[in-house]
Amino acid sequence: MIVVKVLLWPGGDPSQERVECIGLIDFQGQARADDPASGVKKGERAYRVRLLKMPQFGGPDGSDQGRVQHPAAYDIWREGYIRGHQPGPRGAWDLLGGALNVLLGSRLRDYKEIR
Repeated sequence: MIVVKVLLWPGGDPSQERVECIGLIDFQGQARADDPASGVKKGERAYRVRLLKMPQFGGPDGSDQGRVQHPAAYDIWREGYIRGHQPGPRGAWDLLGGALNVLLGSRLRDYKEIR
């Protein structure tokens, strides 16, 4: 399981650190063969992704590891499943980016690269 914690340092001060939000990505399985009907390729991995509610909206603040590792339905803001990750050529940042793209999709369309 990959646990992503977004930490906020108000004013850049690490002594004021607090958990802004938490995301969980856990391995569900790996395709044993190609499936042309679904587009799944042999070796692709599938993951469950859960983005937890922010603490100010009732989500966990990270102090209770059990609540983070096994969140109740009311702790989850967004949840979904993704596939297509190929470990080796792709790392954890790729997996996280793909997960955010799948779960947040259209919410991200207004963000543009600054050149």
